[in-house]
Amino acid sequence: MTRKSVEGDEGVAVLTGITWDHPRGYAGLKAATDSLNKELPDSRLEWTVHSLADFSALPIDVVASKADLIVFDHPFVGNACKRELLYDLKEYLSPEFIRELRDDVVGFGVDLYEYDGGLWALPLDAACQVAAFRSDLCQRIGLRRDDLTSATVPDIMSRIEGSSYKLAISFKSAGSLMTFFSLCCQLGAKPFSARTSVVPDSVGLDAIRIMKRIIELSTPDVLDWDSIECLETMARTDEFAYCPFIFGFSAYSTDEYGGCDGRHPIEFGPTRLGQDDAFGTILGGAGLGISRHCENPELAAKFVENLLGVKCQREMALSLGQPGRRSAWVDESVNRKTRDFFASTLDSIDRGYIRPRNPGYTDPQDEACSSLEHCLRQGESPESILGQLNEIFGYK
Repeated sequence: MTRKSVEGDEGVAVLTGITWDHPRGYAGLKAATDSLNKELPDSRLEWTVHSLADFSALPIDVVASKADLIVFDHPFVGNACKRELLYDLKEYLSPEFIRELRDDVVGFGVDLYEYDGGLWALPLDAACQVAAFRSDLCQRIGLRRDDLTSATVPDIMSRIEGSSYKLAISFKSAGSLMTFFSLCCQLGAKPFSARTSVVPDSVGLDAIRIMKRIIELSTPDVLDWDSIECLETMARTDEFAYCPFIFGFSAYSTDEYGGCDGRHPIEFGPTRLGQDDAFGTILGGAGLGISRHCENPELAAKFVENLLGVKCQREMALSLGQPGRRSAWVDESVNRKTRDFFASTLDSIDRGYIRPRNPGYTDPQDEACSSLEHCLRQGESPESILGQLNEIFGYK
């Protein structure tokens, strides 16, 4: 895949990369890469994009065939390892660099991309499910920012119910299952920790009942929205004041993206069902790995190391990205620019829930995403929905 000489760049080794099609996925990455392309002689890295849907569900062997460097979701790690799709970064990066990075990441960082003794990617992007809100709309019903970051979801839902505004959420495909997982964590049971069911029946049923209640306080359109469509609707209309569970997107908190082109800025903060200290929600984020199709893994590793360096990670955070390094998340200038997005959600991501990463997990996950969305559309009972999820994941 690496090409060494084309018209106009004689002697330049050109690497290709693929990421997902949203400013969070490519804007910060492109800004950092443009800087590196000027600094690293005789080499260049070029990025292409695919959709958020492909990022979430496209098999990693397909993605790995498209580029030298790939950005992918951590549950694909087991498949990548088993099928030998990626280079082990421990063979190309120094132990000192890996150790330094491990000490400066949010959430579970480097651990997300370790599997069976190898390190198959580094945490380029970090996210978890948090709450999103329009402060200007919430203030009209007496909810200040401090209220929104400290009150429980049921309290806020009761305030929304008595107002002219609605809840927003993403229940399309992956959005529905990811919210179900987050709700289960908040209710005290991590998915797949029980032997006979995805979660204990009482927890699973309560989670589904809450999801149905959210739909009642929102619109059926939430079953057609992925995360980006949900946030775009919140930003572009004055109808939806609060979203209790969604993957955070710092870009929507900035003036240059969230506050322009007809959008209103969105702010983010922790979400909790009760007043206890449970912040746990599902982790997202993305790793940067080197495809086995890459003909120059040594050069690719140089780009990986630089893109995960302190300088590039901060540059990404200032350019609509959402880097994995803690030093970027606590940077004062980064938080000023993003209305404290990173500072407000740091505790949440540090307490996040890691989905399974074993080979084969992503296939039933995709089936469960489709099934849960369908069941919610059809208005099926919580008992029926939970039974189907248990069956898909091999229980009962």
